[in-house]
Amino acid sequence: NTARRSNGRLDSYHRDCARLKARARRLNLNPELFLQMQLTQRGVCYICESSPARDIDHCHRTGKVRKLLCHPCNVRVGFVERVGSLQVTDSKKYAEYIIAHEN
Repeated sequence: NTARRSNGRLDSYHRDCARLKARARRLNLNPELFLQMQLTQRGVCYICESSPARDIDHCHRTGKVRKLLCHPCNVRVGFVERVGSLQVTDSKKYAEYIIAHEN
Protein backbone atom coordinates (compact mmCIF):
# COMPACT_ATOMS: atom_id res chain seq x y z
CA ASN A 1 0.00 0.00 0.00
CA THR A 2 1.60 3.29 -1.11
CA ALA A 3 -0.22 5.22 1.64
CA ARG A 4 1.90 3.49 4.27
CA ARG A 5 5.40 4.50 5.18
CA SER A 6 8.14 1.97 5.85
CA ASN A 7 7.19 1.89 9.55
CA GLY A 8 3.63 0.80 8.65
CA ARG A 9 1.98 4.10 9.53
CA LEU A 10 -0.19 6.10 7.15
CA ASP A 11 1.38 9.18 5.59
CA SER A 12 -0.05 12.52 6.76
CA TYR A 13 -2.41 12.98 3.79
CA HIS A 14 -4.04 9.57 4.23
CA ARG A 15 -4.08 9.96 8.01
CA ASP A 16 -6.00 13.24 7.59
CA CYS A 17 -8.43 11.54 5.18
CA ALA A 18 -9.03 8.69 7.63
CA ARG A 19 -9.60 11.18 10.46
CA LEU A 20 -12.08 13.17 8.36
CA LYS A 21 -13.99 10.04 7.39
CA ALA A 22 -14.24 8.95 11.05
CA ARG A 23 -15.48 12.43 11.99
CA ALA A 24 -18.05 12.31 9.17
CA ARG A 25 -19.38 9.02 10.55
CA ARG A 26 -19.70 10.51 14.06
CA LEU A 27 -21.67 13.45 12.61
CA ASN A 28 -23.92 11.05 10.62
CA LEU A 29 -22.71 12.59 7.38
CA ASN A 30 -23.58 10.40 4.42
CA PRO A 31 -20.32 9.14 2.81
CA GLU A 32 -21.49 10.16 -0.67
CA LEU A 33 -22.37 13.67 0.53
CA PHE A 34 -19.03 13.91 2.32
CA LEU A 35 -17.19 12.94 -0.87
CA GLN A 36 -19.26 15.44 -2.86
CA MET A 37 -18.33 18.19 -0.36
CA GLN A 38 -14.64 17.34 -0.77
CA LEU A 39 -14.89 17.39 -4.57
CA THR A 40 -16.97 20.59 -4.69
CA GLN A 41 -14.52 22.42 -2.41
CA ARG A 42 -11.49 20.91 -4.20
CA GLY A 43 -10.13 19.87 -0.79
CA VAL A 44 -9.68 23.46 0.39
CA CYS A 45 -11.33 25.48 3.14
CA TYR A 46 -14.71 26.95 2.20
CA ILE A 47 -13.90 30.30 3.89
CA CYS A 48 -10.26 31.13 3.11
CA GLU A 49 -10.11 29.00 -0.06
CA SER A 50 -6.40 28.38 0.39
CA SER A 51 -5.70 26.01 3.29
CA PRO A 52 -6.49 22.28 3.19
CA ALA A 53 -9.98 21.55 4.57
CA ARG A 54 -9.31 19.23 7.49
CA ASP A 55 -12.25 20.07 9.79
CA ILE A 56 -15.94 19.35 9.30
CA ASP A 57 -17.79 22.42 10.52
CA HIS A 58 -21.19 21.88 12.07
CA CYS A 59 -23.70 23.84 14.14
CA HIS A 60 -23.36 22.79 17.78
CA ARG A 61 -26.98 23.76 18.43
CA THR A 62 -28.58 21.72 15.62
CA GLY A 63 -25.79 19.28 14.74
CA LYS A 64 -26.19 20.17 11.06
CA VAL A 65 -23.01 19.86 8.99
CA ARG A 66 -22.17 23.11 7.19
CA LYS A 67 -18.92 22.94 5.20
CA LEU A 68 -15.34 21.67 5.29
CA LEU A 69 -12.94 24.22 6.80
CA CYS A 70 -9.30 24.53 7.70
CA HIS A 71 -8.62 24.39 11.44
CA PRO A 72 -7.93 28.13 11.93
CA CYS A 73 -11.18 29.12 10.17
CA ASN A 74 -13.14 26.49 12.10
CA VAL A 75 -11.79 27.82 15.41
CA ARG A 76 -12.69 31.39 14.42
CA VAL A 77 -16.21 30.37 13.38
CA GLY A 78 -16.67 28.64 16.74
CA PHE A 79 -15.43 31.72 18.57
CA VAL A 80 -17.76 34.03 16.64
CA GLU A 81 -20.66 31.67 17.40
CA ARG A 82 -19.91 31.66 21.12
CA VAL A 83 -18.74 35.23 21.69
CA GLY A 84 -20.36 37.10 18.82
CA SER A 85 -17.29 38.78 17.36
CA LEU A 86 -13.57 38.64 16.86
CA GLN A 87 -10.97 41.27 17.59
CA VAL A 88 -9.78 41.08 14.00
CA THR A 89 -10.79 42.88 10.85
CA ASP A 90 -12.15 39.81 9.07
CA SER A 91 -14.70 38.82 11.74
CA LYS A 92 -17.49 39.92 9.38
CA LYS A 93 -16.80 37.07 6.93
CA TYR A 94 -17.07 34.49 9.75
CA ALA A 95 -20.35 35.98 10.97
CA GLU A 96 -21.67 36.04 7.39
CA TYR A 97 -20.68 32.38 6.97
CA ILE A 98 -22.59 31.43 10.13
CA ILE A 99 -25.69 33.38 9.06
CA ALA A 100 -25.58 31.96 5.52
CA HIS A 101 -25.45 28.40 6.85
CA GLU A 102 -28.00 28.57 9.66
CA ASN A 103 -30.53 25.76 9.73
